[in-house]
Amino acid sequence: MSSSLMDRAQGLAAASFDGFALNVGLGSLALLAGWFLGHLMGLAISRLVASRRLASFARSACPLLGIAGAFPLAYFLFFRS
Repeated sequence: MSSSLMDRAQGLAAASFDGFALNVGLGSLALLAGWFLGHLMGLAISRLVASRRLASFARSACPLLGIAGAFPLAYFLFFRS
């Protein structure tokens, strides 16, 4: 009886860890996608503006804005049950 209980507990722990790893992986993927899309947006904006200073600012700020935009989805994915 004790070994059956231990087997079920280990199975539950393994399933719980697998779910946690999946949630963290999907949340990290969402943040990475936000960074990448922000980077592409920054490159596109920097090619459209005439000012070098504004283009440099767009290239450096847009990836952060992409991460900030992806954060609600990543938060949901990190902490879903």
